Amino acid sequence: GQLPNMTLQSEMSVNSIELYKRLYNAFAYHDLDNTGELDADELKKVFEQHLHYSNDEVLRVLCTRYDEDGDGTADLKVIVNRLVAVANVPDGQPLPSPPQFDEAVREAAHAARDFQ
Repeated sequence: GQLPNMTLQSEMSVNSIELYKRLYNAFAYHDLDNTGELDADELKKVFEQHLHYSNDEVLRVLCTRYDEDGDGTADLKVIVNRLVAVANVPDGQPLPSPPQFDEAVREAAHAARDFQ
């Protein structure tokens, strides 16, 4: 499928755009019902199978934090955008606002950053 428009795409580096595409495709692969959202189990599969990352607490935080409509699923465009944004923050630097960016998100984003 075609990738959705990205927020602030013009401000993103080429590496960020490529990371976004790779992550979006990995997440979309597990969106079996084509809703554009992933539940906690689907999110866990993406991280374990594609990013070789498993931390149930962090993944629970991600799913809860990015469940914008309270239906138990995370919007994959939103979560990929935020992972890419945090992945680009150098270690030791403060994370950008809004408060959704915290150390749990940074940990997951670092796994995403290294995704090939």
